[in-house]
Amino acid sequence: DPWLANGAARWMFWNRKLDKDAAAAFRKHLDRLARHALSHPDAHARRETLEALAGLSGDDVARALSDLLQGNLKPREVPEAERGTPGGMAEFHPRKLPDGSDRALAAHLLAQMGRKESLGAIEALLKTATGSDEELLKAAAAKLRE
Repeated sequence: DPWLANGAARWMFWNRKLDKDAAAAFRKHLDRLARHALSHPDAHARRETLEALAGLSGDDVARALSDLLQGNLKPREVPEAERGTPGGMAEFHPRKLPDGSDRALAAHLLAQMGRKESLGAIEALLKTATGSDEELLKAAAAKLRE
C-alpha cells in the first residue's frame, strides 16, 4: 500500500526515528522503505532519506543505495491533480551530507561503508559528472581504491 509506505518512510526517515535500535526492529522492511523514500517525487524528501541512511550500514542499505547510484531508482511521477506545495510550516533538519545529486550522495555513502563493489558504477558516473558531483565521486572512488 503506497499510503502505508509513505507514512512508514516519513516516520523512519523524515522524523529521524531510524536510530540503530529502530533499524534493528524494522530491518526486514528497511530495504523496501528506503527504496520507496529514495524514489519520492520531492528532492527534499529524498535528501532527508539519504541523511537518515548515512548513520546506517548493512546489505539492505547498500542494495538500495547501489540501485540509486546506478540510476535504477528514479523519482516517482506525481499525478497533476496532486501537484503543488501543501500549506503549513516547513521543517528543516541540520545537514550532515555535502551538496550533491542523489546519485553522487549514494556513491559518497557507499564509499563511507567501504562497498568496493560500487567502484565501477562510481567511475562510470564520474565520466559525465561536473561541479560538486564530480568532487564527491572523485573522493568516493579514491576512498574505495585505498
